[in-house]
Amino acid sequence: MRTGVRMMLISLLVGAVTGAATWLFLVTEHAVINVLWHQRPELTPGVPAWAVSVAVVTVMTGSRRRCPDQWWPPFDMGHAEAEYDQTGRMGYRKLVGGIAFSLLSLFSGAAVGPEAPLTDINGGLGTLIAERLKLSPDQVRTITYAGVAGAFSAFFGAAPVGALLAAEIINQKATTLSRTRMVAGLASGATAWIIFLTLGGGSLPPVLEFPAYATPHLIEEFYAIGIGLVGGVLGLAYGGALKKTRLLTLGLRITRGPPLSPAACRPRSSR
Repeated sequence: MRTGVRMMLISLLVGAVTGAATWLFLVTEHAVINVLWHQRPELTPGVPAWAVSVAVVTVMTGSRRRCPDQWWPPFDMGHAEAEYDQTGRMGYRKLVGGIAFSLLSLFSGAAVGPEAPLTDINGGLGTLIAERLKLSPDQVRTITYAGVAGAFSAFFGAAPVGALLAAEIINQKATTLSRTRMVAGLASGATAWIIFLTLGGGSLPPVLEFPAYATPHLIEEFYAIGIGLVGGVLGLAYGGALKKTRLLTLGLRITRGPPLSPAACRPRSSR
C-alpha cells in the first residue's frame, strides 16, 4: 500500500511537470511559426517563403554532419523508444539540444507534428524524476511511461487516450499493460491535462481545423470504414518506402575520417 501511494504521488508530480513542459513546447512552436510564416512575409516581402525552409534545413544538416548527436540529437528516429524497450528508461542528458533540433524542424516544415519530440522530452523528464528519487528499475520504467502519457494526454486533451497511445508508441512489442502502469499513466495524464489547460493550452490553435458537421448518416459510417482501410494500406506503403529510402541513403550519413570528439563540438573559449 505504501509503495502504491508513493507511485501515485510521483505520477501526479510527473503529470504536473509534463503538462507544463508540453504547454511551453507548444507555445514556443506556435509563436515562432506565426512569426516566420504569417508575420514575416509582411515585414520582408522580398524574401521568398521557401528560403526560410531551405536556410533552416541547411543549418541543421551542417550541424548534424559536423557534430552528430552532440548538439543536435534527433527526436524523431525512434532512439528513445528503442532505449525504453531495452533498458526501461529514456535518456535526458541531451534534452536541450534535442528540443532545439525539434523546434527548428517544426519551424521549417521538415516535421509535420510535435508528437516525436514530446515523447522524447517528457519520457526523459519522467526518467530524470524517477532516477533522482532512486526508484527501482521497474518503477523507473513505469514513471518514464507516465511521462509520455502525460504529454499525450495534454496534447490530445484526454487522459485515457494519452495513456493508451503512450503504451502503444513506446513499447510496441508489449501485448499487455500492468494495472499499476496503467493507473500511473492515467494519473499523470489527468494531471498533465489540468495543468496544460490551466496554463492556457486550450486556447492554442489546433493543428487541423474542421468545420461543424451535422449528425453523420449511416452511409457515411461505411465511407469512414473504407477510408480507414485505404489509410492503413497507404500507411504500410509509406512505411516500406521510408525504410527502403533510409537504406539507400545510409551512405550519406557516413562522414569522412573519424568522428569528432565531444570536446571538438564545444564552443571555443573567447580567450
